[in-house]
Amino acid sequence: FVSGGESITISSENVRKFYEDRDGYIWVATTDAGFDKITVKDEELISIQSFQNIKGDVNSIPHNDARSVYQQDDSTYWFATYGGGIAKWNSKKDEYTRYNTSNGLPNNSTYSIIAGNNDQYVWVSTNSGLAQLDTKAEMFDVLSEEDGAQNNEFNTGAYLSLADGRLLFGG
Repeated sequence: FVSGGESITISSENVRKFYEDRDGYIWVATTDAGFDKITVKDEELISIQSFQNIKGDVNSIPHNDARSVYQQDDSTYWFATYGGGIAKWNSKKDEYTRYNTSNGLPNNSTYSIIAGNNDQYVWVSTNSGLAQLDTKAEMFDVLSEEDGAQNNEFNTGAYLSLADGRLLFGG
């Protein structure tokens, strides 16, 4: 991309997913370089901000194999990664909170993170079932095949939040 005469690029050519948040930012999930946030104004590229795992720094995303991003409110974003679990990013404070198997997530290989009608809860599809995170209590409820889920392993990109609040996941 060219912005103001300067050439700027996203972090990787290996793009897995695009997401437009409610503020109009374009997010890019890559397979090997985390997430990029693209700012466009009046059809002109303004900037690209990278979100990558920094080894040993808990104030970064937990893994660079990025799968999904979800904007919960004006300042809270959720990142799903393959191998590192999920992370909450407070954009106003620039602080991250990581969630993984040690916090109750059933598996650190996550594929999606979305919400239905109630933004207090986010749903995460993993290699070991579906996890519902109560974002206020910071507690997980896990659904597996034993609970009626079609499978314990889900797939990247196989999720959708319907207009009526129902959630679809595929595996």
